Amino acid sequence: MLHDNIFSCELLPSKDGYTFTIVSKLGHMLHEAERSFGQRNKDYTILGIELADIKQPQTWFPGDCGHIIIQLTEDCINDMDKALFQLAHETIHCLEPNKYGSTTVLEEGLATYFSMNYNGINDDSVIDLEPYKLAYHNVKRLLKYDDMIILKARTLEPNLSLITADMLHKLCPSIDKKLVQELTRMFV
Repeated sequence: MLHDNIFSCELLPSKDGYTFTIVSKLGHMLHEAERSFGQRNKDYTILGIELADIKQPQTWFPGDCGHIIIQLTEDCINDMDKALFQLAHETIHCLEPNKYGSTTVLEEGLATYFSMNYNGINDDSVIDLEPYKLAYHNVKRLLKYDDMIILKARTLEPNLSLITADMLHKLCPSIDKKLVQELTRMFV
C-alpha cells in the first residue's frame, strides 16, 4: 500500500561516508514502485539517467535492444528536487516500458501520483500541466476504492496502458464507470 511520505530517503552520508546520488535514488524508487505496483519487466536494462535538451522528461530506448535511458530536463542540473520529481515519474514508466509512447491517463496519473508521494509533496500546484494534474487526481480517486488495485491489475496485464475498464471493474465492481473510462483512455 502506498502512503504519503513513506519513500523519504535523504541524500545524507551513509555510515561508510558515501552519499545517496540521483542514481542510488533511482534504485530506491524502483524498489518502492515494484513493492507498491508489481515487478518491473527485467527484459529491459536501465542504463542510467542523463540530462537532455527536451521539454519534458522521458524514457529513451537507444538501439532498440532492450536498453532504457531516463532523460531528465536540463534545468534539473541545479535543482535536485525537480530532478527527483521527474525521476520518480519516469520510474513508473520503467515498470513495463512502452517504447511506442502511447500511454493512458492511468499510467500518467500513476506516474504523477508516485512522484508526488515519493517526494512527500502534498500540494498539486507543483504539477505544471493540467492534464497531468487531472490524471493524478483520477488515480487518487481510483486508489480510494482499492489501494491495491494497480498491483492486482498488473497481475492480469503488466502494461499499465493496456489495463482495460473491464479489468478494473472485475477487480472492483463498485468503481465509478465514468472514472474507469477516463482512466483507460489515451493520455493527451
